[in-house]
Amino acid sequence: MTKKIRFPYIDDYSKEIGLSNEILEEAFYIENYFHKLIVNEKSYVGREKLYKEFYNKLLSFYGRTGNNENFDINISKKNKQVILFSAELKNKSIIDFGCGEGSFLMNIQKNIPYKKLQGIDIFISKSLKQNKKIEFISSSIINFKTKKKFDVAFSDNVLEHLSVLDYEQHLKSVYNSLNPGGKFILILPNRLFGPCDITRII
Repeated sequence: MTKKIRFPYIDDYSKEIGLSNEILEEAFYIENYFHKLIVNEKSYVGREKLYKEFYNKLLSFYGRTGNNENFDINISKKNKQVILFSAELKNKSIIDFGCGEGSFLMNIQKNIPYKKLQGIDIFISKSLKQNKKIEFISSSIINFKTKKKFDVAFSDNVLEHLSVLDYEQHLKSVYNSLNPGGKFILILPNRLFGPCDITRII
């Protein structure tokens, strides 16, 4: 009964993403552990090391390789966002900060006209790097520099995973990636789109 009270929505989330309760519970403790370390780390260099360690551990733990059998389902889950922001996205160049498995960009690529698409994440699978229509770059999203400029920058349930000490530099990276008059679409956990991470079990 303790598990049910501690994680009241774990069964629902387990069915939705196809991972066992045990895996989800362990993932929750991994995220919680690293979150506390990152929040308390005052050094930027120290935080960058923790981000890399955390995501390498967590994503290998989840088995995120870009080949998972729910890939098409994950792409279709982005329909709401692409439809809602279609006026801002159509015929635009778009950069996605914290792109994960690239579902949002792949949904755009399949469903609406665009100029160019680029995804940035600390971990990019080999299969994503081989994508011929979308450029995926493995990089920190905090100190990201690019000579290319985009019409739209997008961030979906990413900011809340960063230390508040890194907000300013991250937002500078976003700003510097945009063309003059470009737009930044920032999604934080909310009733319509999220949260979409392990916190859903509580």
